[in-house]
Amino acid sequence: MTIRALAGNLLNGAISGYAGTRAMTPVTTKLAGMQSRQDREQEKKVSPGVSYNIAAQRLAARVGIALDDQGAAKVGSLFHLGLGLGAGELYVLLRHKTSLGPIAAALLTGMALFLGIDEGLTPAMGWSAPITAYPLSTHVRGFLGHLALGLTVMAVAEVLFKLRLGGRY
Repeated sequence: MTIRALAGNLLNGAISGYAGTRAMTPVTTKLAGMQSRQDREQEKKVSPGVSYNIAAQRLAARVGIALDDQGAAKVGSLFHLGLGLGAGELYVLLRHKTSLGPIAAALLTGMALFLGIDEGLTPAMGWSAPITAYPLSTHVRGFLGHLALGLTVMAVAEVLFKLRLGGRY
């Protein structure tokens, strides 16, 4: 792969990951509004707060940096965005290095983040309550939100591939 193709792939991943992150937020917000009052109350009761803000505070503390709530929110937002950009890079990598088609790569990308981060790393690190503490609707919201992320990443990345941004796959 040439430097130009690599740079194109990286840029494609970043752009499509950003778009996927931006698309996920309104989907999960709408789905949260559709949850029952009982499920919203259960989620609020068990949740220690915004998981990526908690992650930001705890990771900063490990290197001797104390973040107040405002600082944690800023760093947490960057952490969340970084995960979304990583989703775009994962999609491009899957399309470039495997025989997966666009839909399969999109679904795998979304599910990797949902299962690996939301259902795996986040509760394992204590950045959220254990997954069993949340109502089913919380998990469904996360699942559907990550599907929206993956499908948006796919749509944007494939257009960029067609425009020759990102080399070949």
